[in-house]
Amino acid sequence: MDQLDYYKILQVDPAAELEVITAAYKRLAQKYHPDGQQVAVETRRMQDINLAYAVLRDPERRAQYDRMRALQPATIQRFQAAGPIVLEQPAASTAQLPSNKVAGSAGIWRVIMICVGIAALLGVGTTLVLRQPAAEPPPAESTIWDGECRNPTGYVYDCRVRIKISAANRVTGSVQWSLKASPNAAEQLAIGRKAKASVKGTFDPSSRRIVIGSYSEDDQYDLINVNEYALSLSTDGRTLSGETYDDGVWLGTLSATLKE
Repeated sequence: MDQLDYYKILQVDPAAELEVITAAYKRLAQKYHPDGQQVAVETRRMQDINLAYAVLRDPERRAQYDRMRALQPATIQRFQAAGPIVLEQPAASTAQLPSNKVAGSAGIWRVIMICVGIAALLGVGTTLVLRQPAAEPPPAESTIWDGECRNPTGYVYDCRVRIKISAANRVTGSVQWSLKASPNAAEQLAIGRKAKASVKGTFDPSSRRIVIGSYSEDDQYDLINVNEYALSLSTDGRTLSGETYDDGVWLGTLSATLKE
């Protein structure tokens, strides 16, 4: 198998995933395992298959091979599994060329080899730079809105919404509740009691929609039944209003203004 293209050797597309490459290798290895009468032929074929797989299964070596394959597709000889890429020099008989032309040809090939090596190093450097995860900008300072939350059954709460929206439009913060009115006479002694819920969620800049949910609560008097908030932030950022839910069931409305 004298083909120099490892993708052709394994009969896979150059964009194939590792799982596809591995499956192709196993299939070919089983098919061309050196036994029977043509041992020499099958042994050489398996050497090529093993070499191709050793390169393509390694992400770094495959990336380097792909770069060299794109630069010099017609001159790649054998990309050794544990060694550098070797470029095939054009066959030329020294007996047919004057010595100065032979020396000049060798010099040209040295220059080509150096250029290709530099290009490969630049490619590796670029890949490493591109793979670096982009640092997420620090979140903005928390903003506070004060207001009320009302339930149609007659419950009224003072509430303070303290949240911050990051540059990635992630929302974190808290909602502090204080019972202001209750339709239940037995709960009059609970007026003024406070509770707090930590929340997180997302912000949609186009609709100015904030959707947050509780992930922890400090609620010793069991005042809070809300676990989801669907709120709208005004264009100027001064008002925050919307609805509250308990496991998807609507509970009431929340309306708050920016704390001065």
